[in-house]
Amino acid sequence: MEMRLAAVRRGHNMVKRDRDFVGLITQKAREFRGYDASYRGQAADTRTETALRATIAKQFPQLHNREESPRLLLEIRLP
Repeated sequence: MEMRLAAVRRGHNMVKRDRDFVGLITQKAREFRGYDASYRGQAADTRTETALRATIAKQFPQLHNREESPRLLLEIRLP
């Protein structure tokens, strides 16, 4: 009888441990989905900015050069 109770307890502990592990994985997946949405938004913003810069460069080349020159110098100085 003692062995049966021990087996039931051990089985219960294994199920509980597995359930906790699945909960942890689910929580991490939710967290990473949030990061994914954030990074996708940043990538979309970057593409939009790049397209706007190209439009400005085409329509207003002098303005673009005045704005772009200091930016390029700053990028060269940064490691």
